[in-house]
Amino acid sequence: MAYSESNYFNIKVILFVLTLTFLPVYSHALKADSLKAILVEYYHNDTTRVNLLSQIATAYKDVNNDSMRVAALKGLELARKINFEKGKGECLMLVGLASLNAGQNDKAVTTYQEAIACFEKVGNKKAVATATGNIALIYYRTRKTDDAMTWFKKMGDIASAAHDDENYAMSLVRTGYMYSDKGNYSEALSYALRGLSVYERLNDKTNIAACYRDIADVYSLTGDTLRTKEYINKCLATSVGFKDLQARIANYTAVGSIFGRLQDAENALISFNIGYTLADSINNHYWKNVCLINQGEVYMQLRKYEEARSKFTAALKESIIADDSVGMAYNYSGVGGTLLFTGHLREAIEQLLKAYGITSRKGLLHQSFVSASDIGEAYEKLKDYKHALEFMKIARSIKDSMFNEQSDKKIQQLQFEYELGKKQNQIELLNKN
Repeated sequence: MAYSESNYFNIKVILFVLTLTFLPVYSHALKADSLKAILVEYYHNDTTRVNLLSQIATAYKDVNNDSMRVAALKGLELARKINFEKGKGECLMLVGLASLNAGQNDKAVTTYQEAIACFEKVGNKKAVATATGNIALIYYRTRKTDDAMTWFKKMGDIASAAHDDENYAMSLVRTGYMYSDKGNYSEALSYALRGLSVYERLNDKTNIAACYRDIADVYSLTGDTLRTKEYINKCLATSVGFKDLQARIANYTAVGSIFGRLQDAENALISFNIGYTLADSINNHYWKNVCLINQGEVYMQLRKYEEARSKFTAALKESIIADDSVGMAYNYSGVGGTLLFTGHLREAIEQLLKAYGITSRKGLLHQSFVSASDIGEAYEKLKDYKHALEFMKIARSIKDSMFNEQSDKKIQQLQFEYELGKKQNQIELLNKN
């Protein structure tokens, strides 16, 4: 059976929480009902009304996605009528977030691009950088790596020129993700630590926790368990009391993935369950899908196949609502894997073929290998040797491609360990002096 890597659904790819940092800080603290009461008593169709609608939408951000969209669209409509560019941009940012939460990725990108145009007109560089970063995150979520890297660089350049430390730090951290995905852990750690340094100077607890989480992830990939657990503990300790639910979901889900990599199933499930409960409280289909997939993977490792199938089936519904085709592929593969393990071979093949179709189109080598291997195994058990041979050959071809890719990553990891060792030796020599 091809399932051999705990938590293969790499949560790091989808950790990002979209930001609305241009909005006034006080708007997050006001209750939607209080703001609506003010709006009822305000009869003028002017910039103040637009700002009130924007603040109402923001208050709904972690409560009700549909209500957020409705309020933001009302504000946008009025802002357009009165040519209020700043208000248009702020409302477009909220509409973009609502679209993304509903799985409408292309619409979200278009909306953020409209917001950028508005902010450029009024010279709000910080908001331009924020919207640019959100576009980069969407491309990264949808596995368009080259596009994501391009937009991350734009974000960093804009933020640096505007002396916008917050967005500059964000661009550093997210660039680190890209290097980690490429297996360049030395660069990944370097960018994460540079971002952490900026956030510590800003005393930004939310992003300090996120950096701790990211550093733990890199160390787990290099096999440094001691440092991994050190930074997990720092992340969770810093996250206590966070009011931003999506940030908390990201932290718990990431930590669950890291525990999975450490083969600590109990703590992985605890973390994913907390993440799912938080995501369900705001009905965020994307994050619910992520948490359920990872729970399913843990149950697969524990050989609890009925529990795993239940999680993958539930996750499939969420991934369809979120329009996440890659998530659908993982779920089809997960359901198929559980059916194969329990002897339901033809049903397994049906699900696995759906998974293979998506992952082969997306160029996801590991998961294509998993699906092709499982399909071949299912056909072999049915004594359909013609199709078994066909898919075994496909799996062999993919494995050869993966070996070349993994060899490159191994070289990069050895270079990372060599450089880390040099730095440690230098520190020890300085301490002796």
